Amino acid sequence: MNKLALVLVAWVALGLELSLRPALALGATTISPSFVICILTLVAMFAQPSAVRWTALLLGLAVDLLTALPIANAASDTRIVGPSAIAFVLAAQLVLSVRSVMMRRNPLTLGVLAMLAALATAIALVTVFTVRSWMFDPIAWSATSELWTRCASAVYTGVLGSLLAFALLPLAPVLGLKIETTMMAGRAAKY
Repeated sequence: MNKLALVLVAWVALGLELSLRPALALGATTISPSFVICILTLVAMFAQPSAVRWTALLLGLAVDLLTALPIANAASDTRIVGPSAIAFVLAAQLVLSVRSVMMRRNPLTLGVLAMLAALATAIALVTVFTVRSWMFDPIAWSATSELWTRCASAVYTGVLGSLLAFALLPLAPVLGLKIETTMMAGRAAKY
């Protein structure tokens, strides 16, 4: 895997996440797609499992450092390092476990897997932050509304992933990701 190219693509995805994601929100809601999940899904579809896990961990840490959570009854916010990293590793593991039965060159596959990864991330993050809000932090948190918003955002991420697939799949060889044309090509290489 070409680490320099991956860092550049991840940097662009994080920039789009910060700048374009609020502009793509549906109406006055916070339902918006995740560019970082789409990049993570692309890497998880084609890279070696250890590289996928490290990429997920680092992307999750970057998202944690860039995401501010409001504190209840205060005008300030906080950043909590760890929850997105854990959620991204879980999402990457989900994609790793189902990628062998998917037609990876199909643009819809990237969309479906990005949606599943975003759903796994949403469930993990809502669980972690809900438990944290009960026990430790005075963060402003409503589990029901956050789960609804994040699940709707996961569907939106799937749509974005299907559209971005037309640019990301041709970019995969530049990232050093091996794209097999069919499942039989991988099996034929073993014999």
